[in-house]
Amino acid sequence: EVAILNACPQTRHCVCLALKVDDVILEQERVNYQAERWLKFGHGEMDSRVSSSSLEGPISPAEKAFLSNRMVSLALTDYDIKFGHLDQLSPSRAAKQKERKRETATDTSTILRAHFPIHDRVFSREMLRRFFGSLYMKEKDEIWLIDELRYHFGPETAYYFAYIYTYTKFLIPAMLCGILFYAILLPIGYTYYLRALPFFGLSLCAVWGPLLLKVWNKRAQLLARKWRIDPKMEDEYENPSYKFRSRFNKKTKEYEKHYDTNRRRKWFVMTALFLAFCVVFLGLVYTLYMQWYVWAKMAPVCSDCTHCRLFVDCFDDPQAAIGSYRWIYLVLQGVVLGGFIHAVVRPLLDRVAVYFVTRENYETEKLLKANSLRRRFVLMWFTFHYWFMLLAFVYVPYGELVQVWVREIVGDWATASKWDSSTISVDEAFINPLVVSQLASVVIDNFVPYLIRRIKRRAHLIAAFSLNGVATMGQGVGGGVG
Repeated sequence: EVAILNACPQTRHCVCLALKVDDVILEQERVNYQAERWLKFGHGEMDSRVSSSSLEGPISPAEKAFLSNRMVSLALTDYDIKFGHLDQLSPSRAAKQKERKRETATDTSTILRAHFPIHDRVFSREMLRRFFGSLYMKEKDEIWLIDELRYHFGPETAYYFAYIYTYTKFLIPAMLCGILFYAILLPIGYTYYLRALPFFGLSLCAVWGPLLLKVWNKRAQLLARKWRIDPKMEDEYENPSYKFRSRFNKKTKEYEKHYDTNRRRKWFVMTALFLAFCVVFLGLVYTLYMQWYVWAKMAPVCSDCTHCRLFVDCFDDPQAAIGSYRWIYLVLQGVVLGGFIHAVVRPLLDRVAVYFVTRENYETEKLLKANSLRRRFVLMWFTFHYWFMLLAFVYVPYGELVQVWVREIVGDWATASKWDSSTISVDEAFINPLVVSQLASVVIDNFVPYLIRRIKRRAHLIAAFSLNGVATMGQGVGGGVG
């Protein structure tokens, strides 16, 4: 059964279909998929996108979504082969025709944009409440919850929540150790606290991190064995945006999809050039911000300045005590830096990384995702930590030389009135932008999308109510005229 959903502003460029496939057809498709797995890998262990571990039992909701999409994708592939999207022409002519079809966007590989099940919001809300409501639940309750997520949403979603649960449990001991470390060493002396802090960080990297990975690998292997999933026997799904040329295979006497991998080199070079541009541009931006931060830390007290204005040229407290004007000013600086990183830099780098990787034209979804994650990690890790590296390796040890260099190039107005090396400390300069940037990340990633979704939903309801009201008024007017 196929139903066409009503058009809305989000679906004006496509048609949204609601598919309801009969269980008998889905059962036959599951048998066919199982047979293909046997012929391809020599056993019937399932792919990570399929929920059930055998042909016995009812078809799960996750399987229904997977098998329905598989049926539609195979139908589109058969259409490509039957109606000449891989034309039986010479390689050059077929390549030209393929490029022409790509340019006019007539290829059937772009027909299916996305597939997704219609989730039950009440069920999803209840599952999330159970998952996050009890962190240290019993082992049998945890296993039941993960299996329930696998049944309804598939193994990939279940793996994600299982990892988040394990990671969160490991964060609590690390947090408690950090609180004890701070509470014990700080009263002894701030110097001892700073000297011991690197060893605490190394212990997290050398003990806590490897232990977490070892526990999670064991947990993931147990789940894969229980669900009969072999990660080495994953099906390769073609990238929907994959562009290829038709090339004739003399051995098989058939035309095959081919792409010259040497064409990816220019996008590797583009990534390197963009990273170099980020180094220069963000270096200038962070240098300006660092000068602003240095000025706020070393600005004079208003009692020592006759022609200064409070909160503009001077402050009331020399040490930035909590609640003072200088402290409020530094917090606002952290808000500016955190907002710039998470609202401007991160979305830009994310879009650029995805754009470059998409243009590199990988054959499968697995390669596309792996290279996209790797590229995003390289760009974002460097830009996120650029501020901290500039602070730790430039301003703290060579801050006075930087002030001389800035004074010679820009002028006295861009530097601090008097440099004091004891005023700038790494821990204070780290914690303010770090905490504020993380708060900005939580707000931008969670609260803002939720608020936008609520506003859009309310706007759609108001629009639908208005249209219904106009239609009702039109019917009433029509009846009166008649």
